[in-house]
Amino acid sequence: MPVTHVRPNDHVHLQSIASLFNSTPKIVTLTGAGISTNAGIPMSRIASRASPTRTHRFIRNLRDAGRLVRHYTQNIDCLEEKVGMSTDLREGPENRWDEGGRDEKTLSGREPLCPGCAEVSETRVTSGKRATAVGTLRPDIVLYDEEDLRAESINAIIQYDLSRRPDSFSL
Repeated sequence: MPVTHVRPNDHVHLQSIASLFNSTPKIVTLTGAGISTNAGIPMSRIASRASPTRTHRFIRNLRDAGRLVRHYTQNIDCLEEKVGMSTDLREGPENRWDEGGRDEKTLSGREPLCPGCAEVSETRVTSGKRATAVGTLRPDIVLYDEEDLRAESINAIIQYDLSRRPDSFSL
C-alpha cells in the first residue's frame, strides 16, 4: 500500500483519497488528537462540551455502510461515543468510568474521590472512629511513556483485523 502525505490545499490528492474511500470495501482508520482540533479541543487536551466533527461522522458513516473494519483512536475525548461508536475494549456496566459524574470532575481538573475509600471512612466516622484518608481515582488511560496494560488484548484485535484483509488503512 503506497503512503501519500496530503496537505489541505492539495486538491488532486484529496480527490484521489475521496475516490479511494468511495471504492474501498474494507477500511481501517486510526486517529489522534488532530481529528478533534476542529471540535475546539486543543492538541493533547480533553473537553467535555465539544461536538464531533465531520470526520467523526464520516467514520461513523463508513461503519454504518458496513465498510469499516475497525476505528482505532488515541483520543480520550469521547467524541466517537457521541456519534454512536464504541471505543471501549471491555464490556459491561462495571467498566464505566462516568459513574457519579467522574468524567465531568476529571475534565474540569478535579480528581474524583474513591467511592470505596469514602464509604470506609464514613463508616468509621459514624461509629465514632477517626476518618481514614480518601484517595482519588485516575481514569484508565495511557499517559506519556506508560505501557498499556491492555497491549495483549489490543494485539489480538489487530491480528483479527488483519485476518479480515482490509483494503485500506487511513491514518
